[in-house]
Amino acid sequence: MIALQSYAQFIRADHKKAELLNKRPLIVALFDAGEEAGSLCDSLHMVWYNETIRKIFPQYWTLSDSIIFMGGRRVASVIASKSHDYVIFSAGPSREGQQSSGDIFWFPSFTFMLYLSEDGRRFDSKMVDRSLYSSPLMPDMEMTGQLFRGQYIFKLSFSGLALSENDLIFTIKTFVNKIEKALLNKSPKGGIYAKRIPKENSSTLKDKILLIPEDLVPEGIDRELAGRYYKHPFRIATQEEIEAAISSNTENTAYLHYLWSDRERMYLGTVIDAHSGELLGILGPGAARIKKPDCLPPGTSTRTLLRMKAKKLKEVR
Repeated sequence: MIALQSYAQFIRADHKKAELLNKRPLIVALFDAGEEAGSLCDSLHMVWYNETIRKIFPQYWTLSDSIIFMGGRRVASVIASKSHDYVIFSAGPSREGQQSSGDIFWFPSFTFMLYLSEDGRRFDSKMVDRSLYSSPLMPDMEMTGQLFRGQYIFKLSFSGLALSENDLIFTIKTFVNKIEKALLNKSPKGGIYAKRIPKENSSTLKDKILLIPEDLVPEGIDRELAGRYYKHPFRIATQEEIEAAISSNTENTAYLHYLWSDRERMYLGTVIDAHSGELLGILGPGAARIKKPDCLPPGTSTRTLLRMKAKKLKEVR
């Protein structure tokens, strides 16, 4: 089962636009928390995000030297001016769409994007994969639905605004990794999804210790129950132990996450290498879900709300 290749989660980066990264200053957009937050909870998370992204972004971003941190209103004015002078890294609430039998189902998301200042965050129907659907998915303006495909360099969607510092580091590293590969391979973006997870990545699951959260199964999970379904090394761990393993880049260790899959057009459980941040595998559609979120303390990942039945662990591939 592990030898099978699973599809990557993300549409690959646009190398043509990425080539401008070394020629332009990079704007990292911050939140105007007092204006953009829909609730006190959101405001607390936005303030935390601004402080944390300022601290860690220069440490992990290696694709350009000139970095400017800028509030949301100023970023909006840069985009409105159609300036060809900048590349913009931003994050914010969004919606991802899934089409089924002619209907579109919208999923609240928190999307990180990298795009040229003249392009902005805009929908481009030509970027929808028409090999899967006969017509493009159009935004539902009343629901502020947006399919963030098209005129961006790369994007990554989470299921909520609650993020840990490790989530932000993972995001930055993923952007850097995907863009470096796109620049090296110079593969066209089009509507084509990234290549499958390489076998040399997915096959390593048999040698890595998967950290299974002790609260993953609402009824409780122990080694005996997990071992019935997951046939590779694992350890039952607290959320604090998982966060510590990610923070220390622990080798031969993997953890579970919950990310939007551009290929499946839904959220899927994913298996991430704690050392490299590489995507190692996915769980089948519907295997994992997020418990109805409360207002998590700032710096706490939505990943801590991941729940699933123990038997679904056998679906890791």
